[in-house]
Amino acid sequence: MYAVSLVRNLTEYLLGLATKPSYLIPLDDGRRATANIAKWWRERWLRGRIGSDDVLAEVARHTLVRPIRHGARVLAPESEDAQAFGEARSTLG
Repeated sequence: MYAVSLVRNLTEYLLGLATKPSYLIPLDDGRRATANIAKWWRERWLRGRIGSDDVLAEVARHTLVRPIRHGARVLAPESEDAQAFGEARSTLG
């Protein structure tokens, strides 16, 4: 999991000292914002690791084509407890 602040005044905003967040990436163009985040990831994380065959194999393993396979997907457990939770959640929703 990656966590990156996309707000310049995050601390002040979370503490209530600022009434509005000051976004680092404009929100009016989602495609451009997503491309900028991906570019940052490539420059910040991937560039330094690109020479490693293990890292390249791991990156190649993550796809968004069916069947989707990437590290962000978490499979739900197949236990009775998980099923009971799912049923309880559906009745609450």
